[in-house]
Amino acid sequence: MKIFFTAIGLGAWTLLICSMYLLSEGIIDWGTSSTGSIVETGRQIVGDEASRYLDTLNVENIAQKGLGIMQGMLVPLLVILWLIGAVIIVAIPWLVVRIAGIFRAKTMR
Repeated sequence: MKIFFTAIGLGAWTLLICSMYLLSEGIIDWGTSSTGSIVETGRQIVGDEASRYLDTLNVENIAQKGLGIMQGMLVPLLVILWLIGAVIIVAIPWLVVRIAGIFRAKTMR
């Protein structure tokens, strides 16, 4: 019975991580594609002098590179997160038995 619930837990955890990946990938893609329009809107709001600073700093390129780095780190980060969660899910039955044994030993005294 423990194996059944562990398998269900791992399946649910995997679905959660996969949905997190799809959601994050979509948000990063949207951010990368709309960086130009966001920077242009900012230039219109701040005025000419600040717009020159934005051009000098090349904010649009920096933002796209940052989002690219985030996209590259997304998969390894989610794999590590999945592994940690999977280890915890697999260890839960063992931990419950250990903790129950400790409490049982204390009540027997």
